[in-house]
Amino acid sequence: MGKWAVDAEGRLIRYGEWYGYSKENRNTGLKLGAEEVAEKAWADAVTEGVTECVADPAIWGKTDSGPTVAEKFQKAGFKMIPGNNDRVNGLVMFHQMLISMGEDSRPMLMVFNVCTNFIRIIPTLTPDPHRPEDIDSKLEDHIYDETRYAVMCDFVHKPVNALRRQNASWNFGKQRQGNSWNPLA
Repeated sequence: MGKWAVDAEGRLIRYGEWYGYSKENRNTGLKLGAEEVAEKAWADAVTEGVTECVADPAIWGKTDSGPTVAEKFQKAGFKMIPGNNDRVNGLVMFHQMLISMGEDSRPMLMVFNVCTNFIRIIPTLTPDPHRPEDIDSKLEDHIYDETRYAVMCDFVHKPVNALRRQNASWNFGKQRQGNSWNPLA
C-alpha cells in the first residue's frame, strides 16, 4: 500500500509505503488476512486524515460467500474507490509524471527515500515481451500497479474537487503565481 499526497502544483508525492518483502523471498506480501490489513491500514491512515482508498478493481470480486476485500476495507472505515485498470494509458501517464517538471523545476512525481521498495522495484520493471506498451506482469509489479492507480485517480487530476467533497470549507490559501497548471486556482 502506497501513501500519496498531491501538492498545490499537482505534483504527486509518495511519502510512505506498507509492503511485504524479505530478501530471501521477494514478492511475498504482508502475510496477513484482508481484515487485519484493513484495520491496521485504517489505524495508520486516519491519523493522517486519510479516509479514501483507491484500489485494484479485483478486490470487489467475490471469492467465496463472505465479504469482498473491498467490503472488509469499508468495514474498517475507508471509502473505497475502484482504481482505473487501464494498464496502457496508466503507463503513459506514469511516464509523463516521471519526465514532467513543475514550475519550480522539480519532478511532478516525487518519492521519499523511506519508500525503499518503490525505489528497489520500479527501476527493475521491463516491458512485456508480448505487449511492449505494458509492463511485464510476471515481475514484481504490485507497487507499479498501485502507483498506476494513484497516477490515474481523480484526486491527482482534480484535487480541488476531491478536497471539496471531503471538507466544503477547505482553506485553499493564497493563489500561486505563474503560468503552470494550478489545481488550487
